[in-house]
Amino acid sequence: MPSYASREIIIVAGTLTSVDPHPINEMLTQLTESNIRVSVIGLSAAVQIFNRVSSATNGTYNVMLDEQHLQELLRLQCAPPAATPTMEPSLVKMGFPPHVTDGVLSLCQCHVEDKTKSELTTHGFTCPTCLSKYCEVPVECKICSLTLVCAPHLARSYHHLFPLAQFTETPAEDLIDDTMVCGGCSKTFANQQHVYRCESCNSYFCYNCDIFVHDMLHHCPGCESRPR
Repeated sequence: MPSYASREIIIVAGTLTSVDPHPINEMLTQLTESNIRVSVIGLSAAVQIFNRVSSATNGTYNVMLDEQHLQELLRLQCAPPAATPTMEPSLVKMGFPPHVTDGVLSLCQCHVEDKTKSELTTHGFTCPTCLSKYCEVPVECKICSLTLVCAPHLARSYHHLFPLAQFTETPAEDLIDDTMVCGGCSKTFANQQHVYRCESCNSYFCYNCDIFVHDMLHHCPGCESRPR
């Protein structure tokens, strides 16, 4: 695998015991040396060996409370893990193909060998290097081997790999200026017991804006508004 990739194992277990064909310490050593992250979701009660494996590999271990909690735990596993300091950066050449619609019928490269699904179309994504047409992205161009992606795909992946740092919780009564407003909604901190400060730009946010910035926006408004 390339150095910028990561490997992960997700286990959904309902057992209270484990049968290990090999010594557990040897297995943990192989997992850590191979940089494999193990996460476990328990369906019954907590098992100490699952907790040990997930902790040693920087994974997560949770025990479901009910059906809704199980769905939330599975949904959390859909997000890719953040990049680790040991992950070596590597440049990958990519192309951003435009979506073109013209009046000329042509066959896309992704279905040219599939006779059951091949059909002539007037629209598709064209490779910026060799002008080959594809019906969807991301895909690796079969002609020039260029990785074809869309900008929104990279944007959705970026905030998972490099998440926004958590803001520092501060009592609202410690604010020097009572007229200070939230850096997100521009409202005063009246009736707020705690405010949240960004360590990079020293902007303060209310509780609702702190949740919105980290769960939806993934960028600090104060940092983005600073002149560069």
